[in-house]
Amino acid sequence: MKFLQHRFITVLCLGAGAAFDCAAQPPALDAETRLWRASALSLVDCLAAAAVLLALIAFLLLWRQYKVRRALAGEQQLRSSQETLRHKSEQALLDTHASLCHLLAQQAGIKENERRRIGAEIHDDLGQNLLTLKIDISMLQVSTAGAHPLIHQKLALISKNVDLTIRSLRSIINDLRPAGLEDGLQAALERQVSEFSRINDIACQFDAADDAYGAGRMLDAVVLRVVQEALSNVARHAKATQVHLRLRHDGDLLLLDISDNGVGMLPDPCRRGCGLPAMRERISAAGGRLDIDTAPGCGTRLAITLPLEPAQAQTLHIR
Repeated sequence: MKFLQHRFITVLCLGAGAAFDCAAQPPALDAETRLWRASALSLVDCLAAAAVLLALIAFLLLWRQYKVRRALAGEQQLRSSQETLRHKSEQALLDTHASLCHLLAQQAGIKENERRRIGAEIHDDLGQNLLTLKIDISMLQVSTAGAHPLIHQKLALISKNVDLTIRSLRSIINDLRPAGLEDGLQAALERQVSEFSRINDIACQFDAADDAYGAGRMLDAVVLRVVQEALSNVARHAKATQVHLRLRHDGDLLLLDISDNGVGMLPDPCRRGCGLPAMRERISAAGGRLDIDTAPGCGTRLAITLPLEPAQAQTLHIR
């Protein structure tokens, strides 16, 4: 009975983790008791080691979870920062593009005014001087017609050269200062097409609705300049026999198509010159777009899209 009581007390002490004084044990323990005591102590040690191991595993799991959450939060913050930076970069790019278009438009306006001024000065000064020279030569021709035939022939040759110079000068003035815009874009385009067909012997068809005009002086100048450059490219490079121009508008857009049946060009013709980069720059300065459809032996089509001012777009309508 006393042994069972002592054994119960021993189990309670071991279970509570209390210090057990061996001196308090009965002086004589049998082999079964000693074996049970060793097993109990081993069990306690195993349970303690298991508890420590479980605590360590729980700590490692919690630490790993903390690190994962921290990494996810950092990654989310990085993504948010990248998205914000991307939006700011896109907005800065749009602002820069708008500023560049505004500067290009101002530059185009300054160039146009300077061209007009130079053309007027050439017309008033050099043109008048050549005209006076032409009159003087004509008077000398009359006075030397019978008395000095050799001088008369020489004066006739000089008069012919002066005529060629005046014609070239008028062409330069027309390029610097588009003639006919004072009468409207329609008259200027019709005159340009007629002159192109007469000089180059190329059939040129021009189609435009009556209500496709009136987009404003600046835009009219851009359209006329683009037509001049396009027809000049056709005359110099295309080897075409037919050219078709079409001017129309769609909503708040002015659409200009120029096509020919010439030899065409290689892909990306802007890298090969032909005046297309300057044309694209002029169109971009007006806020428009130039699309080129071409292939060797298949002719060339230029599709120009120019935006109209909102107030002007309301005044234009398709009948």
